Amino acid sequence: MAKVIEWTAEQRANWDQWVASRPDIVRELATKFPGDRLYRIKKSGDRGTIASYSENGTMTLIVDGTYCRVLFGKNVFGLHPDDIEECDLPGPDEQLGDFASESEENRRYVDEEFIPAMRAKIQAERN
Repeated sequence: MAKVIEWTAEQRANWDQWVASRPDIVRELATKFPGDRLYRIKKSGDRGTIASYSENGTMTLIVDGTYCRVLFGKNVFGLHPDDIEECDLPGPDEQLGDFASESEENRRYVDEEFIPAMRAKIQAERN
C-alpha cells in the first residue's frame, strides 16, 4: 500500500491533534483512512487522495490524474468506507494524467465544445 505523503513529526502531531478534536464518525474515518495514503475507488478503479471526511460517514477523494488517467480532474464525494480501498502506486506501464489539461487543444475543446454541449443537453432535458 502506498503512502503518498511523508509527514514530518510536526505534521503528524498536527494530524493526530486534528483527528482527536473531530466528532466520533470523522475520527473513525480519519483513523481508518489516513490522509497520507493512496486509495482506489472500487467501482471505477480511479486512484486518489482524501480531500475531506464528512459527518454523514462519507469521504471525498481528489482524482486528478496524478495516480490514474482521467478525462478531467475532479473531487468525488459521497464515498462510503466500503467504496474505497488503500492501494499501491500505479505501475510503470500505466497511463497517468488529466486529458482535459494536457494541451491547449484539449482545453479549447473542453471549454468551447464539450461544456457548452453538456449545458445545452441539460437545459433541453429540463424543458
